[in-house]
Amino acid sequence: MMKGNTLVISRNFYPNIGGVETYITEFIKCYIKRKNTHLYIVCPIKGFLPDSIKRSKVTMFTPKFNCTFINLDVERKRRFLCMIQVLIYYCFILLQSGKLLLYKGNNISYIYGVGGPFAIFPSLILSKIFHKKCFGHIHADFQFRKKNPLLKLFYKTLFNRLDKLFVNSKDVQIDLLEIGVDKRKIIVIDNWVDTQIFKLKDKKICRQALNLPEDKKILLFVGRLSYEKGINEVLNCIDFFKNDKRFFFIIIGDGPLRNVVEKRIQKNDNVIFLGPKKNFELVDYYNAADLLLWGSIDTYYVSITIMEALHCGLPVIAPITTTQDGKMGIEKYYVKPDTLPTTVGMLFEGNVESLIKTIDEFFSKKFNREEIKKYALKKYSENNANLILSEFR
Repeated sequence: MMKGNTLVISRNFYPNIGGVETYITEFIKCYIKRKNTHLYIVCPIKGFLPDSIKRSKVTMFTPKFNCTFINLDVERKRRFLCMIQVLIYYCFILLQSGKLLLYKGNNISYIYGVGGPFAIFPSLILSKIFHKKCFGHIHADFQFRKKNPLLKLFYKTLFNRLDKLFVNSKDVQIDLLEIGVDKRKIIVIDNWVDTQIFKLKDKKICRQALNLPEDKKILLFVGRLSYEKGINEVLNCIDFFKNDKRFFFIIIGDGPLRNVVEKRIQKNDNVIFLGPKKNFELVDYYNAADLLLWGSIDTYYVSITIMEALHCGLPVIAPITTTQDGKMGIEKYYVKPDTLPTTVGMLFEGNVESLIKTIDEFFSKKFNREEIKKYALKKYSENNANLILSEFR
């Protein structure tokens, strides 16, 4: 097997749904399409490759048995149990990756830690032991500048030892520069979506296929059902329009507030909750809808959900105060106008009253689905992957 193969290390992977999982899937598809080398994936959480990925160029290693007993993202306050879980994950990553590098190390040139410090730390250790190039990827603004001095020094040292660090927005770059990370190490990239899946389709046909009302304005929420994603405000908004027959609401996603969602909508005929959906299912809902509600957004960044919607010609309304925990409501972190141009969406003040007002204003405006699609293709196409893949020479 030829040299130049890559080992990807991550804690997040399909079939789990989230920004990191989506990014890794799209990275793999672009990598195997454009590189004539093999990709190895090590993930300590049980997962599998999506059908859209050619297995001939990808080998994945996950535990044979489930070794997860606590959700690190939800139960952070149970620190002792979280620490044990982290150690279990790291043991799997280091042992499995170490074994792989011992047997196939001559053919592996790069180690790529995706998903923040959790994946970057063991990736760097392995790269130093086996003398490989090491790249890291940070998908969200971790706000390292708010950490205590010792942790800031640790992260600064960790990231400066990488060959390159890919980040998905200027927000992350600003945070890293504030703790002293070398600017030359950082490459800012916009994420992208699969344009073979997310594309314009006929709205009427999609509504008929999904058995959705053809005579109503359909408002769609897609995302994690959690506080910071705005689901509580969306539910309050749905309650306000409960008896307004102009509108029909759809909620798609999963998360810690799923039970709250199911309970709140029980006696409301103007809303349906569908749970999580896969990409090939989501595209029809984006095309059937008139508006994406409360897309996650930061000062310089829009979520992959917003990118998917825009590729389907669906306009978006999002809070101007950002949905990044720790930055919400702080004026200097308000969303910049170019982040969500007025031709593709609208910003509101981040509370339910403003959301309700903005929905009414939205339907007095005209948005061109073709123009929205053109914007998405220019800003969030697979060409963005070139900035990353060019480092895997």
